[in-house]
Amino acid sequence: MNVLHFLILLMSVVSVFCINPEDIGCDDSITPEKFAENDAKCVQCKEQFEETNMLEQCREDCFKGKFFRSCVDHLSGAYDEKDDVEAPPPE
Repeated sequence: MNVLHFLILLMSVVSVFCINPEDIGCDDSITPEKFAENDAKCVQCKEQFEETNMLEQCREDCFKGKFFRSCVDHLSGAYDEKDDVEAPPPE
């Protein structure tokens, strides 16, 4: 495991203990492991994009929002910026 992966894992473990899942809209159906996995993805995106409130937006609605889906797509290489651009209305 390289240093970056270790730091991301460490940050996600720490964030699980710092963040109450109920605070971001999660119920009892999400396991601590899944919460940590999703949160680690948000941390990775925040580090790549350096947006000030990216982490909060990514965690929004218990990882069910648009930002989380975009983050996962970006990390997997499936993200395309043109997907976020609305098509012009037909004439």
